[in-house]
Amino acid sequence: MTQLLSQNFSAILNYVTWELTVLRRSEFERFMEKVKKTRGCWLWTASLNSQGYGHFAEAHGKIVSAPRWAYRYFAGKISVGLCVCHTCDNPLCVNPKHLWAGTISENIKDMHKKKRNSPPPVCSGEKNPMYGRVGKKNPRFGKRHTEESKQKMSIAVIEHWRKRNEAR
Repeated sequence: MTQLLSQNFSAILNYVTWELTVLRRSEFERFMEKVKKTRGCWLWTASLNSQGYGHFAEAHGKIVSAPRWAYRYFAGKISVGLCVCHTCDNPLCVNPKHLWAGTISENIKDMHKKKRNSPPPVCSGEKNPMYGRVGKKNPRFGKRHTEESKQKMSIAVIEHWRKRNEAR
């Protein structure tokens, strides 16, 4: 009886392991289709969240950040309370060699150490959709951005990080 249970358990375990491997491989392939490998950073080319970080839909439908998915896939489990941080400070990067797990406090200390505690000037001057239009006479003053201006700002952020990465 014990031997029969052991054989059944072993068969079930082998099947589940095989099924997870197949799912994980196809998920990996889907992920890597959205990555452009460069000399240093691996740039995420698909959808971005409002902070400029990539996000990815796992096989079961859950949306996770692309750097977090990459870290979990290549390095393993992320402990509770840790976030995935970048050594390269590029939010588009998903290269596992550039990612590390740390607390929010450690990430903030790293940011201050590298003097990166202000956002990059990606929408200054003429690149800013509101350039020349800010003032009390502007009917849009104090209102939210239009979809067009949001799209222009997203493009500016992406271009900033791509140029910065190519300069390395």
